[in-house]
Amino acid sequence: MENKFLNKSKLNLLWFFILFLFLLFIFALRLYRFQVKYHDVIKERIESRVEKSIVSVADRGTIFDRNGTILAKTVVSYDLYLDERLYESDTKTRNEITENVDVALKKISEIYPKVSYKELNDKVIAFRNEINTRQEKDRHVGFYILKDLPYSVAQKLKFVDMRYFAIKKNKSRIYPNKTIASKILGAVDFSQNGVLGIEAYYNKELKGKNGKYAYKSDKQGNKILLSGKSKNKPKKNGKSLTTTLDSRLQFSAEQVCRKYKKKFNAKKVIAIIQDSKTGEILAMADDLTYDSNDRFDIIDEDIKIKYEKSKDKSSVLNEMWKNKAISDIYGAGSIVKILTAAAVLDNKIVNKNTPFNCPGIINIDGIGVKCYRYDSGLASSSHGNLTFEEGLIDSCNVVFSRAVLKLGKNKFYDYLNKFGFLSKIDIKILNSNALPNPQISLNRDKKDVPRIDVAKMSFGYAMSITPLHVANIAMSISNDGVIIEPSIIKDIDGKKISSSKSRRVMSAETSREIKSYMKKVALRHKEFLQPKGYEAACKTGTSDDGKSDKDLLSCTVVSIVPADKPRVNIVVVVDEPKTVRKTLETAGVVSKELAENSMKILGVSASKVVENKTVVKVPNFVGKTIAQVDYIARTNGLKINIDYNGGGNIIKSQSQAAGSLINKTSVVELKVKENK
Repeated sequence: MENKFLNKSKLNLLWFFILFLFLLFIFALRLYRFQVKYHDVIKERIESRVEKSIVSVADRGTIFDRNGTILAKTVVSYDLYLDERLYESDTKTRNEITENVDVALKKISEIYPKVSYKELNDKVIAFRNEINTRQEKDRHVGFYILKDLPYSVAQKLKFVDMRYFAIKKNKSRIYPNKTIASKILGAVDFSQNGVLGIEAYYNKELKGKNGKYAYKSDKQGNKILLSGKSKNKPKKNGKSLTTTLDSRLQFSAEQVCRKYKKKFNAKKVIAIIQDSKTGEILAMADDLTYDSNDRFDIIDEDIKIKYEKSKDKSSVLNEMWKNKAISDIYGAGSIVKILTAAAVLDNKIVNKNTPFNCPGIINIDGIGVKCYRYDSGLASSSHGNLTFEEGLIDSCNVVFSRAVLKLGKNKFYDYLNKFGFLSKIDIKILNSNALPNPQISLNRDKKDVPRIDVAKMSFGYAMSITPLHVANIAMSISNDGVIIEPSIIKDIDGKKISSSKSRRVMSAETSREIKSYMKKVALRHKEFLQPKGYEAACKTGTSDDGKSDKDLLSCTVVSIVPADKPRVNIVVVVDEPKTVRKTLETAGVVSKELAENSMKILGVSASKVVENKTVVKVPNFVGKTIAQVDYIARTNGLKINIDYNGGGNIIKSQSQAAGSLINKTSVVELKVKENK
């Protein structure tokens, strides 16, 4: 009975095993039919149901100067690189591969003679050396041999045996003028995103939006575009920008800055050229530049040496990329006297004839404030008696200290605020967080600012500002007392940017009066300040770093040209000059050359300039102080010789009578009264 049960169990197990084998055979047969016999049909059905998409990359917008000259544009270009995958897949010997590559390089150099065979071969050698150092995951990545090849060259290369090379089509950002305006334009990174300057600030507008096109593939692999708004999205190219820059003036400014940095062995030279009426920046330059096509390529030899020696190489590059006109603060010196003059004249504290006395140094709350004459080595260490007008023309610190203290701290701060000295100036090419704040009396609260600092600020000390703040001072005079904030973008895609904010900071009458003083400054120092054939209105400023040796000077000049019908305002800063250490002979010379270049470039007709006559009328020097006599003589282009034997400060006699006519080469002999 037991054996019968066992036999039946074995039989059931056998039938189960046979059934399993049968089902397995059926499954294998079906699998064969799907994978082999019906493979293409199934693949086609699947692919016909799977949608894919193509990204259509938007073109970055073009940047123009005010005259329509292209400053930055996007172009289709071609890159040539050695393809590591092809290089390793070939079965030829290494020598045969080398020979094939060598032949190709010679052909490439013939087609594209801008690059020599040796340069190409050096890159191939570098590529071979790099292969051994790459990690396994990166070994398939190609090595660029040439970038940004034109279409015509790429087409010719197709007919060369290029089995170990590949050509890649891409879009590149091109800056046709290379270094011109690079610190304003900025640059883009590998992904065509702006990283500096206008390119970064207006990246959203310039970049545009990529498009997307949906498609399916047929049996042969051909792409079939699908219709429907939900599936397709056309690209939206970036907007074009027109700047206020004049690339001709920009080129001139950059050349002049580099020229005089070298000549004066200066730390830096900065120049701004601004439209006298609109506030538009026509040029903004300093002594360092870079090529926006390759911002990592260091052009300046001094910076190259510094970069090689520096452990913090990124800081060296950032210094090269920095736009110093908007990013550096410094002491502008006596340029600020224009602001102070506006405040005291507008508020009727003084008029042009208000008398002052300059003893050379005065005491304010226990601290001495010196006139520049005090320790200058000049014959007289003070100006003595002089008017407010003379105080501005001859830049007397004592006159302005006394005038501003009569005005009062609160009203003076009102004018600092009007002129924009209490805030940043944003011309929208740099993130506002990166802009420096002006330093006014160590940024104390107004109530805590001592009288001595108010006095010092009246002539540009106890404060640090940017060259753009100085440009505001010039604008207030050239535009009849109205400041228009500086701007650098004129329109976006043809749509004009709303006009910059404007504000009146002084009366038109006061502005014109100060300009008349500035014209006398330019005439007095016309050798250094007045451009040939044009009348200018100028002011100079000098500051030191506050150390006892006074070696580190900042020299500034503002010029308005032509004076009566202003076209351009020019701001020049020469920081820490070594070979020449006078503002007139440094910043003055730079300003004059820029003014002459600007007038020629803009086609401004020569203005009527006061001629250098050979015969002049002798003024009355008797009763005047030595300082007054010095001013009168310089203004009239006369030579004087003072006999100081009397020991006094007042002139008692002159060799030629007042009103008589003499040759300009003649010398007027003067004697001083006895010092009783």
